[in-house]
Amino acid sequence: MGKVRGHKCRAILTAGDGAPYTCSTLWRRKLRQVPDCKAICGPHFRGGLGRACSGDSVQDQLNTAISDLTAALERLETVIDARLDRQRTVEEVEDEVVRMRADRVRLAESLDESEARANRLVDANAEVSNRLVGALESIRAVLDRHPA
Repeated sequence: MGKVRGHKCRAILTAGDGAPYTCSTLWRRKLRQVPDCKAICGPHFRGGLGRACSGDSVQDQLNTAISDLTAALERLETVIDARLDRQRTVEEVEDEVVRMRADRVRLAESLDESEARANRLVDANAEVSNRLVGALESIRAVLDRHPA
C-alpha cells in the first residue's frame, strides 16, 4: 500500500490525551485510524484515502468545538477543585504545625518550671536531711554525756 496523503477532514476530534485536534491533524501525526472521523464525517469518510471530507457543516463543526471546549472547561474545573483541596490540606497541616509548635513551647516552659521545682525540692530535702543528721548527733552527744 502506498503512502496515503491528503486527508482533509476538518472535523474536531478528541485524541487519546483528551485534547481537541482536527481529524486531518491526527491523520498527519500518523494516527491512521482516526476512530471518530467515520462517525462524524459519515458517508464522505473514505478511510483517509486522500479524499476531502465535506460532510460536516460549519454549524456541526462549531457544535463539536463547543462541546469539546465545554469538556475541557469541566476538566479544568476538576483540576482546579483538586488543586484547591490540596491547598486546603496544606493550609490545615500548616495550621496544625503552628499549634504543635505552640504546644511544644508551652510544654517546654512547663517542663522547665517542673525541673526548677524538683531542684528546689532536692535542695530542701538535702537541707532537711542535714538538719536531721545534726539533730541526731546532738541527741547522741547529750545521751553520751548523761548515761541512763
